[in-house]
Amino acid sequence: NERQPWLGDRTTGAYGESFIFDNQTLYAKWLDDIKNAQTADGGIPDVAPAFWRYYGDNVTWPGTYITVADMLYQQFADKKVIEKHYPSMKKWMVYMEKNYLVKDLMTKDKYGDWCVPPESLELIHSKDSARTTNGELIASAFYYHLLQKMKRFAVINNSGNEDIQYYEGLSQRIKSAFNAKFFNSKTINYANNTVTANLLPLTFGMVPENLEDKVFENIVHEVEVTYKGHISTGVIGTQFLMRTLSQFGRPDLSYKLASNNTYPSWGYMAKNGATTIWELWNGNTADPKMNSQNHVMLLGDLLIWYY
Repeated sequence: NERQPWLGDRTTGAYGESFIFDNQTLYAKWLDDIKNAQTADGGIPDVAPAFWRYYGDNVTWPGTYITVADMLYQQFADKKVIEKHYPSMKKWMVYMEKNYLVKDLMTKDKYGDWCVPPESLELIHSKDSARTTNGELIASAFYYHLLQKMKRFAVINNSGNEDIQYYEGLSQRIKSAFNAKFFNSKTINYANNTVTANLLPLTFGMVPENLEDKVFENIVHEVEVTYKGHISTGVIGTQFLMRTLSQFGRPDLSYKLASNNTYPSWGYMAKNGATTIWELWNGNTADPKMNSQNHVMLLGDLLIWYY
């Protein structure tokens, strides 16, 4: 099943590729495949074309439909993909809201921060709750992030004030509920203080005003102290990690992560003979039951950060 076109693997991967490949027509065509795989009520699968019918619903994998369209617009000024796919993208956003938004939080998440580096080199997935990030936090933050993109698409597409107000109103409700549930006002961090838990609201602009630097300090502490200058994020957090570290004044820490060659790191893969990105940070030692040796999903925003 790893030879299937998984959406979540390309969320940020497509953006990174665009700096070095002319990938416009490939991904414009793929958006058609995703649209064609959408169900009548709005659901989008984790794999498209849906040869393997993974229609389980979540935000982070199907949301690639929106992020790839955004990439094509940003990198290639391709406005046509937004015009063509806006109705289907909106249909999915409404579908997720109607089915899974409870008390202004997105309750459905399928994969979490997939493939965080486990504490043991033999494990496939971490069993340490201190390393894993709450799925509702991930889904709510990511849905908020996608609402911002849809609001911009509505402007580009001349979809009218009603759509813009819908995205804006829903965003504000989610942001309020998100901070009420996950933000710790005493320690100025989110949930259990994983890098991903703090990183998503910081990157997406959800942190209460004037507290961004304090939240960022928690991220730095986790990277530098708890994880001794190593990466601790899975597929979701790694999509934003390098750029956010640089944006908030720590490009040296991004560089440290990029140049490490001890576990877990990209350099560790190369040092151990990898010529492509592994599915797991510990792909040379983990149980081979889930261990693709060519799996771009863990590349995150590394290429984008380079450029």
